[in-house]
Amino acid sequence: MDPRGWPARSLFVLALLTPLAAALAGDGPAPPAAPGHEGTPAPPTVLEGTPPGGFPYRLTIPAGATETHPSRLVIWLHPTGGSWNEEVEKLAPVFLKHHLSLLVITEKSFAGWTDGEARQLFARTLPEVAGVAGIDARRPFLMGFSGGGQLAIALWHSRPGNYGGVILDAAYPIVSDQGKQELMEVPQGDATRGVPLFVVVGEKDAVTATWKKVEGKWNRAGVPLTVRYIPGKGHQWLFGPDEVAALDTWLGSLPASS
Repeated sequence: MDPRGWPARSLFVLALLTPLAAALAGDGPAPPAAPGHEGTPAPPTVLEGTPPGGFPYRLTIPAGATETHPSRLVIWLHPTGGSWNEEVEKLAPVFLKHHLSLLVITEKSFAGWTDGEARQLFARTLPEVAGVAGIDARRPFLMGFSGGGQLAIALWHSRPGNYGGVILDAAYPIVSDQGKQELMEVPQGDATRGVPLFVVVGEKDAVTATWKKVEGKWNRAGVPLTVRYIPGKGHQWLFGPDEVAALDTWLGSLPASS
């Protein structure tokens, strides 16, 4: 989104070696080493901001992100009932490895998402983040769990070309119409073919069958869809070691244009 016309951002660097940054640099897949320090991963930069009219946020940026080599953005959409920032920030090393920054909201009502809150995120918070040096906020990735995942897939379904990819945990291809739930149709237009989706769902989740009903049709229509069905699991956070590794592989397989 174009940041022009918005108030100047009010950001401060928390530290390059805060406990969070140190943990991100040391756990999981490591980001590339900074020039001149081969074999020693440089820590990420962690920024916080409070944009006028927007949500306070925390942004984790990979080392080496510059205006000439910017980092793409992953936007975390929280589930109903909590921020789950601690859990998704455990995945930051994977994103950093692939030169992706992670944006989480730190203060709002985490009871769910309203239309107004979604507009506040994309119209007020995102423009400030887009103005951070080294960030490319065009066509961000969306990542959501449960209710946040439903928001993510709804946004993709409405305007797929606006996003670089979608990562879903325990979210499903359904829409509600006058109290009735229906399967999503494949979005129209060629943009759908350029937006990959990575989905993890528990086999014991009652709504998992919806993915099995649409998966073949969506793939035949050209949607770059990957669905992983996790045996023995229900409606829950599913990013254990195997799914983190699968996410890492998936991110590594994406074309630069995604």
